[in-house]
Amino acid sequence: MTSKADSTSNQLQLKPLVCMERTPPFLSCLTKKLVNMSGDPRESQWLQQRLSLAVIRGNTARILACVQLCSDLICSLFGCF
Repeated sequence: MTSKADSTSNQLQLKPLVCMERTPPFLSCLTKKLVNMSGDPRESQWLQQRLSLAVIRGNTARILACVQLCSDLICSLFGCF
C-alpha cells in the first residue's frame, strides 16, 4: 500500500532551516536589512519568532498527516470503531 505521503517524501528533502550551512549568514544579513529599513531593532526578534512559528506549524502538519495515515491503516486492518 503506497500512500501519497510516501511517494511525496521520496521526492522532497526537507531540511531544517538551522542546519543548512548558509542559513545563519543569510538570516544575519536579512535581519540587518530589516532593522535598517524599519528602524526598529526588535524586527530581528519578530522575524525569529515568525520563523519559529512557521517551523512549528510545519512540524504539526507533518505529525497530523502521519496520525491520519496511521488511523486510516488501523481502520483498514481492524475496521473503524
